[in-house]
Amino acid sequence: MQKEVKLLFYEMTDLLERQKLLQQLDSVFKRSMEAATLKLKTGESNLLEKTNAETQWQQLQWQQKQVQSDLLIAQQKMQWLLNSKEWVLPDYMNLKKVLPVLPDTSMLVSHPLLQYQQQQVQLAMAQTAMEKSRLSPELTAGYSNLSIIGWQSPDGITQKYYSGSNRFSIFNLSVGLPIFVKAARTRVKAGVLQESMAKQQADATGQYLSSQLIQAQEQLKKQLEHIAYYEQYGLNQSALLFKNAGIGLQKGEISYLEWAMLVNNAIQLRTGYLDAVKLYNQHVIEIEFLTGK
Repeated sequence: MQKEVKLLFYEMTDLLERQKLLQQLDSVFKRSMEAATLKLKTGESNLLEKTNAETQWQQLQWQQKQVQSDLLIAQQKMQWLLNSKEWVLPDYMNLKKVLPVLPDTSMLVSHPLLQYQQQQVQLAMAQTAMEKSRLSPELTAGYSNLSIIGWQSPDGITQKYYSGSNRFSIFNLSVGLPIFVKAARTRVKAGVLQESMAKQQADATGQYLSSQLIQAQEQLKKQLEHIAYYEQYGLNQSALLFKNAGIGLQKGEISYLEWAMLVNNAIQLRTGYLDAVKLYNQHVIEIEFLTGK
């Protein structure tokens, strides 16, 4: 459940960031649509530019509705996971989830699935040991001390009087041998087989989790490279494209269609960054889940 809550939290942060971006673009495309309509009336542009501007704005409206709907669905899921009636939204300062240390495979021992498999091995070993103990002879030793008062004949001929001060000790030793040896040995063999299967299953589980961790780490490294590109270059390029496209359109240096193309390129850079961060967060959460964090 903890993993699901984390994934949902960062899914909601992603949706909120996309909502902010779409809201910023809404006013931009609305103004461009109004400008294209005015230019058409004054004969400065053609119907194609106006139609394209309207299409861009309408698509933006649809995208905002989709994001809002996805956000409501995510809130409902979070309510169910937290068993709460309150509508909640994430409070965050950073889009990226922090991973203090990149763990290695030795940290997989705390994974619940691997711990369960190890418990199954211990259970099988205990069962086998119990069945083996049933094949061993059972030794029983006894001791008693008593007194006999009165006349007794120790040799069957003469009589002798015994008082309470005369003590007699009795020792006994018995050996119990298992009767159903064949059945017991069969159970031992079955126990050994079960123990071997449990160990193989535990080893297979460990190898699977190790493989999953290595894959998640490699994916994480890849997304870190993507994020580094966007933070160092991509986001700055996006801002420059927005700015220069607006200036070029105002000065009449570029057409509306050229402006739309530049703006769409800028948007792709912004959404590409959000996509990279979203995948990064998912891989961090997967690594935490695998290492029991």
